Amino acid sequence: MKTIFHFFLIVLCCNTLSANNEKNPLIEKLSRVNMQWLHQNDVDGIVLKSEPKTFNEWISAHLFLVEQTLRARSIAHLSAEQKSNRFHLLDELKDYSAQGVFPINDYLPYQNPVFIDRIGTHCAVGYLMMQSGNDDLASRIDANEKFAYIHEIKTPGVAQWADLHGFTIDELAWIQPGYPPQSNAFDLNGGLNGTVLATAFQENDQTIYMAGGFSASNSGVNASNIIAWTSGFAGFDWMSIGIGTNDTIRALLLHENKLYIGGDFTLSEGESAPHVAMYDLITGSWSDMGALDGDVHALAVYNDTIYAGGKFSGLLARWNGSQWE
Repeated sequence: MKTIFHFFLIVLCCNTLSANNEKNPLIEKLSRVNMQWLHQNDVDGIVLKSEPKTFNEWISAHLFLVEQTLRARSIAHLSAEQKSNRFHLLDELKDYSAQGVFPINDYLPYQNPVFIDRIGTHCAVGYLMMQSGNDDLASRIDANEKFAYIHEIKTPGVAQWADLHGFTIDELAWIQPGYPPQSNAFDLNGGLNGTVLATAFQENDQTIYMAGGFSASNSGVNASNIIAWTSGFAGFDWMSIGIGTNDTIRALLLHENKLYIGGDFTLSEGESAPHVAMYDLITGSWSDMGALDGDVHALAVYNDTIYAGGKFSGLLARWNGSQWE
């Protein structure tokens, strides 16, 4: 906690930045975390000794700067109880910002506040409610208005809670950050040495099948145009699926534990398979599926019937269980 806190050592400087918030580059960057920065009249001189590198670091910096500014504001109009409550929660906000653990927005594909996430991490305002003994209020807001901005929240009790603890609704709106969608990318152990044209996902064993025009993974697993990314003894890695095909696979279809492939190939596992074949995930064996006289570019299932589309005669065919028609 202390390491993160010191990383964001912030100094207040009253004569280095323009009084116009919109012309202050730091304010412009902080407004990406919370637009309320553009509406404050006492933040003209803030600077950062070290600029944050990640969005979470910007949230930490935002919260610490807000806490420092709110702590310096005049509170002569507040009662002794309100003052005590306010300073207690500002101390909590300082600790919250230093911890750097914020809600994960894996609900929406755009930046938006999340009051409490799937694993119980509270947003800054929700955290203050919890630390004040009012987690029931935070939970009601989360249940009814998980993605609402503070000014939009209609859940009863928010204004009363804010007043009791010495804050205005505008101050709470300034505290509340927006959280970007969570996305984690990794390179699947180096990827493949050619083009992927089709994928299929087997949910029950967390396996992704990929097909296209390639001969191996870049980690050295042989794969003639088809391969699986699956969980093994030491975690996820590439796994070959037999010998594969002699030419490009353009379509994959996973249905009832069978993997159907279509493409430019004429051989599968070294056996005749003109443009279409089937792999049984239970037995681990390939089977031919008759023959089509041209490349297959698409496979689909409807009412348990397999359909193929492509550059063969008729352009569209249906598998009746023993032949294409």
